Amino acid sequence: MPDNRHSRNSKSTAVVLSSGGGNINGNNSSPKDAFLYIDFSVPFNTNKVTWHNLSSKASIVPSHHLATTLAVDNTMFLFGGVSLNSYETMASSYKFDTQSNLWKIQEINGVPGKQGITSIFDKSTIYLFGGYPFTYNVNDMFIINSNNLSWKKANSTNSPFPRSQYGAVLLPNKFIIYMGGYNNGSIPLDQVYLYDTMNDFWIMKQTSGSIPSARYSFSSILGLDKQSVIIYGGQEDNKTIAKNPLYVLDINNFNWYIPKVTGKIPSSRTSHKAVLIGKYMSITFGKYNIIIYL
Repeated sequence: MPDNRHSRNSKSTAVVLSSGGGNINGNNSSPKDAFLYIDFSVPFNTNKVTWHNLSSKASIVPSHHLATTLAVDNTMFLFGGVSLNSYETMASSYKFDTQSNLWKIQEINGVPGKQGITSIFDKSTIYLFGGYPFTYNVNDMFIINSNNLSWKKANSTNSPFPRSQYGAVLLPNKFIIYMGGYNNGSIPLDQVYLYDTMNDFWIMKQTSGSIPSARYSFSSILGLDKQSVIIYGGQEDNKTIAKNPLYVLDINNFNWYIPKVTGKIPSSRTSHKAVLIGKYMSITFGKYNIIIYL
């Protein structure tokens, strides 16, 4: 069983949930087990899953939190984050070869290291929006070719105002939706922003319905119906975890609602991750009150 940790990064493929980084109990101490995975290619019990530890087989990047990861074929990229040893922004990117179980620094000249970003990948293109490059929040969008690591900046007209620790999901129509986040306080979810990856422009949409409270460090995934975005948890301020954790946004009319669910809902939490594994939304780690962490 891994240590309790939050502000971690996670990425799912059809088979593997890869996990790294985080800190324990909010005191910037490093977890003992820094790189783990769950094999979802075999039958599993949702009440008891088996963690596999890769720490002894791979050279590990510095202990960190607030990074983001994504999978490109047999490679996992890690972008940004904050080193827990020196509390400085790390190298702009690292990559992990899943065949050899080796990490290496993969600097992309001109792309700064940031914390609190969410990476989006579509075909051969990586999208990195906003974040906190250790001085102030920004709202630029770096678009990176995963084949040759060349990059360009997206059009910034009508882009969201600067933020970090936001939610982001790639939609079936090739738009990326951005919502919530942090900039000197939590950002409301009565407005969401859409980036058109095909035509390089931004639009803002006003939302309606049971709008969630302003929040950051929540998780967001595309629903199974491909017509909705599910968010979970989050933090309203530096002392308050969002009381009502689970909301769904209908992306046809941008109406928020609270879904009817059965069973016991996990405690609301922040700085966790959620990924879709088959029909399951898998929620891992996080902070569920100001004292206790899971």
